[in-house]
Amino acid sequence: MKILEFFSSLQEIYLSDDLVEVRFLEEGESGSGSAGLGGAVTNELTVRLVNRGGRFDVTNPDSPLRELLRPNRRVRAWLGVEGAKHLWGEGWYAPFDRDLTLSRQDGTVIEPLPDHVVTHRPGEGRVGGAVAVEEGTENLLASKELRGVGNTVTLGEDEIGKYFIKADGSIGWAGLGFPSTSVQAGEYYTFSVEIMCDIPFELSIDSNVGADNYAGNDATRESLTYYPTSYSTPGKWQKVVVTVKVKADAQNPRAYDTLLPNDPAVYGRKIYYRNWQLEQKPFATSFVDGTRVTGKLEYLQSIWNHATGTFAAWVKTPTDVTTDRVLTLQWARDEVGPDTRFGIRMNTSGRFVVSYGSADTLITADSYNDGEWHHVVLTWVDGTADIHFYVDGERVASASEPISVSNPGGRYRGVIPIGHRGYTYNDQWWNSLIDELLILPYAASEEHIARLYAQTRPLYDEWVPLGVFWSTDWDSEELEAMVRARDRMELLRRTTYE
Repeated sequence: MKILEFFSSLQEIYLSDDLVEVRFLEEGESGSGSAGLGGAVTNELTVRLVNRGGRFDVTNPDSPLRELLRPNRRVRAWLGVEGAKHLWGEGWYAPFDRDLTLSRQDGTVIEPLPDHVVTHRPGEGRVGGAVAVEEGTENLLASKELRGVGNTVTLGEDEIGKYFIKADGSIGWAGLGFPSTSVQAGEYYTFSVEIMCDIPFELSIDSNVGADNYAGNDATRESLTYYPTSYSTPGKWQKVVVTVKVKADAQNPRAYDTLLPNDPAVYGRKIYYRNWQLEQKPFATSFVDGTRVTGKLEYLQSIWNHATGTFAAWVKTPTDVTTDRVLTLQWARDEVGPDTRFGIRMNTSGRFVVSYGSADTLITADSYNDGEWHHVVLTWVDGTADIHFYVDGERVASASEPISVSNPGGRYRGVIPIGHRGYTYNDQWWNSLIDELLILPYAASEEHIARLYAQTRPLYDEWVPLGVFWSTDWDSEELEAMVRARDRMELLRRTTYE
């Protein structure tokens, strides 16, 4: 036996922004006619893709698909589809895939209130990006701008954003970075930034620490962890993180966090950067674009319909429930009565608690502090017993009698807090991820909620296999690339297919 070629396996996921066209011909059996002995009958697949940076150019030596774009290559294809948003009706929807705004289907947009935003986490959501809500610590970067040293680094900004260009490898670690204020001996620090380029490359990111009694990093740092080690997806934002522990005996330690890929592949190319920060608490996520903010996601209360409504979201539940963890909790005060409450939290036993006019209106029987993604929904009709709570598409708790919230216009500070308590003490942060937030001005039905859960489940549960094909040819242009493939199945003594 002679092996002519060894086929390596490569899995690629292309989202809607990458696809120009997908055409799939599934052939059906014909009732008449026949194919001769050995006649080949095939299904057909054609895919046209955006050719950013020449990714699909067969002559591009920097493409990760080099030597793979050939005829007679096996292509196994699946198709995944997100839920149909038109079934949800009028309401506010925030997928958090690109920004932190709530948008209505008619295009109306509402953004979080000033200084109350949380970090966007692309790629970490249920079907895309998510937002993280955690206690924040001060951003220790002294400069909110990247600084360059020497003639071989160019800083600039265009329609995409801020970028730098490195001409060659003649400049070292200290050539480009973010100066920080003084750091504390014996403490952990985390530097993070998002970057984007048009080609993959190896990363060189570091957190440099100096001290009066030490000459260099190795003497000053006790430990260093870093991820990832390469930028792998052209045209997509990727977050890189460095965590360092300063030695306990360091005198007057100082940090200078550098962003300087020393990979010749990117010399002369634009590398975009955003959301840079340095924090004492490792992996804290309460800051955006170098600004010290409180880590709260808050919207105007006008997005709520007090009389009846639906609050739905995918949430990654916290595992630490030493205190209550709040998804949303507003406080109202009428003219003569006591405080009333409206919201959802997780108590110290990991069970969801709904506050509707009282502290503990509904409590789930099960605990959910497992660190996994869950779909949670609260529906209400004020003045009735139609107040229900759902987890993963199933109703798990309901009110036993009619309940009302006294004063819908008096909620605390006039805002809708997401991910914290919304009160003047003990904010009780959610301390985890929130995605696919949906707020409707009506109480969704049980069937609607089950459908919503099914439609917004993760894409990997919704892949539809199209089949196994063999590529016939590849064709690439400056803007687009196309692959055609057929299944090449031989049907002997079978009627023809069309």
